[in-house]
Amino acid sequence: MMGRQSGQMSMLVLGFTELIPDHHLLRKISQAISFDFICEILKPYYPANGRPSVDPVSMFKMLLVGYLYGIKSERRLVQEVQLNIAYRWFCGFELADKIPDHSTFSKTRLRKWNESQLFQQVFLEIIRRCVKNGLIDGK
Repeated sequence: MMGRQSGQMSMLVLGFTELIPDHHLLRKISQAISFDFICEILKPYYPANGRPSVDPVSMFKMLLVGYLYGIKSERRLVQEVQLNIAYRWFCGFELADKIPDHSTFSKTRLRKWNESQLFQQVFLEIIRRCVKNGLIDGK
């Protein structure tokens, strides 16, 4: 007898955490490194009033994903985070969340972070913490 998928949709309730294997690099990084320092460093550069920004921790995590997996284009990085559950989970996005547009991503990085050397300071600290915990070799 030929097996066939029924095509029937089913409802399944589970969290992203359950879908990410224990040995996955992003899970190991998430368990070993706290990214809270990013908010402390960037806090003076974000006003207390106005429209909420995209979470800078999520944006730096996206950049780390790009670095680790060789995704050089921000446009491509946004697409990959939209599609890959491990990337989405690591960056702190729920399934229904909209991923920041590549232009928003680029403008924030270039205008807010590069001008003040914040981008380099924070990203190097993330890499240093990953190397210190033996998660990457830094090359």
